[in-house]
Amino acid sequence: MGSDLRLAPFGVGRRVCPGKALGITTVHLWLAQMLQKFKWVEAVRLICLSV
Repeated sequence: MGSDLRLAPFGVGRRVCPGKALGITTVHLWLAQMLQKFKWVEAVRLICLSV
């Protein structure tokens, strides 16, 4: 796991959460469904957001 603690709540090694794969798969499916719901169009013009 190293210094990457994003998946730390699932645990590591022999005591890893048995629902880890289900949780990660659920998030991927949820994200895919959300992206499909948006209407994707090309930007007509760019807006400068610099201060």
